[in-house]
Amino acid sequence: MASENYSIISVEKLKQFCNPFETPCWETKTPVLYNEVKRAVTSNCTLLSQYSSSVEPPKWSKKKHIERIAHLVINPDYTPIEIDVGVPSLGYCSEWFIVDGNHRFAAAIFRGDLTILATCSGQVDLIENLIYN
Repeated sequence: MASENYSIISVEKLKQFCNPFETPCWETKTPVLYNEVKRAVTSNCTLLSQYSSSVEPPKWSKKKHIERIAHLVINPDYTPIEIDVGVPSLGYCSEWFIVDGNHRFAAAIFRGDLTILATCSGQVDLIENLIYN
């Protein structure tokens, strides 16, 4: 893995824009709660299979999302997430920066990780504001 292709993003900074514990980022009506993931981790109710929006259609219950996050808390996957911050200066605004990796990001938040690797696209100054320093 060539680190020059990835940015080291601050979990706290990205969480200000995309927090799956505050805003539903999947097809769930309510966000996943920290305590729900904690219960799944404690009881070892985890889900190994990955979520894919390209699978026709990925009908996952909130419980499956919780179990997937719990799996990633116990078994971290450091594959870089993908974010697109948009280009607001040109009128393209992104409502949710994380394009791929919401479960990995939620697990990083849960574990208290300071950083997460990401491939980034969009307005450079916005990306620079997310970089860990």
